[in-house]
Amino acid sequence: MPKFAKIDIGIEHIELILCYTLTRIKQDDIIEVEKLLQSKLNPKKRENVMKSIAHHWMQQGREEEKAIMAKNMKSIAHHWIQQGKEEAREEAKAEAKAVKLVNIKMQKEKVMMTKKMLKEGIPLESVIKITELSKADLER
Repeated sequence: MPKFAKIDIGIEHIELILCYTLTRIKQDDIIEVEKLLQSKLNPKKRENVMKSIAHHWMQQGREEEKAIMAKNMKSIAHHWIQQGKEEAREEAKAEAKAVKLVNIKMQKEKVMMTKKMLKEGIPLESVIKITELSKADLER
């Protein structure tokens, strides 16, 4: 039997030792410490110590759960950010394509208008000045 089991120390000391021990030893060893305490402490002290152990395990579980949740939240946030970026890229491509098509259509309409103006007898220099098209644009 370990020497500490024979010593009559206060529950506060046992809890303090447990708090340190439970954070530093493996799970299997924690179970062994629990068994030892159950067999060597009087019922009142055992109840208090077991509550302390249970409280520690609950805290440890909460901390592990928080860490897992934080990791999951980070992963989810990263996924949604990536998806948002991809959607933004697709929208930007679609908008750029639409703008390009509008510009092409406007250019064609300008050329058609210019041809009508020339057909009506408006001098070429005046048409170029009004439409801001080059002579090369008009010859296409």
